[in-house]
Amino acid sequence: MAVFGALIIVLNLITFASTRERVLAPPGERHPLRDDLKDVFTCRPWLVMFVLTLLVFTMLVVRGSSSNYFFAYYLDQESIRALLASVGLAASGATRLVGRPRSTDSACS
Repeated sequence: MAVFGALIIVLNLITFASTRERVLAPPGERHPLRDDLKDVFTCRPWLVMFVLTLLVFTMLVVRGSSSNYFFAYYLDQESIRALLASVGLAASGATRLVGRPRSTDSACS
């Protein structure tokens, strides 16, 4: 994985170093940041992409949180332990991670 990461960094540096602007702005022309931000916030495709990205990350958080709750409180721990043992994952310690006993003093009981 480190080899791929290093390769990506090297290739990105080569790409950015060898990229040249083909359309040159007239000399002395300046673009204020306020105009650039106004262009971004009035561009419908950018707004749609921003909202969809927020929805995707929200979905990931909700799914991750609810699956933790599901595994902790709704699944039968003994059947999971038996399933993992039958698949051969008992030696790797996966059954200890899934098979934690539930605390009795929780507020959700």
